[in-house]
Amino acid sequence: MAKPILWTFRFSLLFLFAMTPLLSAQDFRIETELYVGDSTKSSSRNVTVFSDSLVYDFLMSDTAVSEPVQITVFDRTEKKFILIDMQQKIRLELERAQLIKLLEGLRTETMQNESVRFMADIQFKEEFDVTSGVVEAKTDLIRYELKGNHPADSTILPAYHDFLDHYTMLGASDPQRFPPFARMKFNQVIKKYGWIPTEVTLTVGTNEVFQRAIKARTQHTLNMNLSDRDRERIQLAKRCWMNYKIVSMAEFRGLPKLVKDDATTKKQ
Repeated sequence: MAKPILWTFRFSLLFLFAMTPLLSAQDFRIETELYVGDSTKSSSRNVTVFSDSLVYDFLMSDTAVSEPVQITVFDRTEKKFILIDMQQKIRLELERAQLIKLLEGLRTETMQNESVRFMADIQFKEEFDVTSGVVEAKTDLIRYELKGNHPADSTILPAYHDFLDHYTMLGASDPQRFPPFARMKFNQVIKKYGWIPTEVTLTVGTNEVFQRAIKARTQHTLNMNLSDRDRERIQLAKRCWMNYKIVSMAEFRGLPKLVKDDATTKKQ
């Protein structure tokens, strides 16, 4: 009998926006707004700051004075994530080897379930409309549409692609998030064109697994200069990284104690 699938279909930014070892000295930022359905009001905003060998992703609060509520730091040299929960004042550290193990386990689990097996090995049909400048990657059920531009400074692409791939892999660490395999395939399309996305649209049809259709889009704004506010947020991230208690993946994700914590954290 196939093992039960642990993930649910709660839509998340991770499924939409997720960004080679060569490090870029250029600092830059990408601001991302997520829109669900046909809404003209964004449901979340992320500010992603690339500085030296570190990437800081700030999930911003939906308040008059927008402040980070969650921070994700990616160390491109060590290939390690530091996830920071600002409310609980805790952090989780995940290395690339741990993510690969989690990803392989999720792929095996998905393959064992006949109804969702196709999700483990998505094969997109790709089309490029020269007139509209839109790249489409689609299957019978899932369709991505990509708009983007070549950055004026192409040296930022290795840093962007490195973060894009690892941030997508990070989805395997949260059982409540959508499996990252479709997005991993779509990342290859983004990298092939050498673009920084300006807009990504995702639509998912219905079948026996997807009980309702999904439509969402992200808008991305690239800025090649960091503001004073960006640098203040970097310092905030570093302080939280150093001072917040390190916890297990199960505790950080709020998972039941019976869930095996494959990503064992190191003691401080």
